[in-house]
Amino acid sequence: MYDEADGSLHALNPVAGEALGHLIRHTGLCDVDLARLMLQEEPESSDLEQVRGLLNGLVTLGFAECAPT
Repeated sequence: MYDEADGSLHALNPVAGEALGHLIRHTGLCDVDLARLMLQEEPESSDLEQVRGLLNGLVTLGFAECAPT
């Protein structure tokens, strides 16, 4: 992934790439909705923990941002 803001490159694993794709196509997704899209079923608590970690990583990189609830 190329970051135009600072010219840096970041390697995303396929799961992170899929999550980012969903976030681009469906703005305003919460963690539960993202997990549902990725798993195509109701997520378990361990699934939600993983999705939250993934989202936090994307936020840290500046590829996603937290929206107020």
